[in-house]
Amino acid sequence: MTDPQPITLVYLRAGPVLATHRHFPDWRAIQDAYPDYMASLGPWTADEVEEFLIDDWGGASEAALQRLRAFVATDALTVDLTTDDPGGVSPGGVSPGG
Repeated sequence: MTDPQPITLVYLRAGPVLATHRHFPDWRAIQDAYPDYMASLGPWTADEVEEFLIDDWGGASEAALQRLRAFVATDALTVDLTTDDPGGVSPGGVSPGG
């Protein structure tokens, strides 16, 4: 999977895990952007994110991997990898804080 933009994973307290192309200078900036912030990982390449999902999520669901691949293929800024929506990618991304 090729994606020149780094991806950061953002874990939110309410449960969603977001993948975003937004640039953040540090974790505090992510926390400021997402009031529900719990943790973040990255920035990583798309391949590194996929590998992490497979390894850390105990063999990530195919749906989460499909959402990641769809995200990489679009101009979307952010995607919820844990959504029940089979598409999962919003062109405008997920709004900070929700």
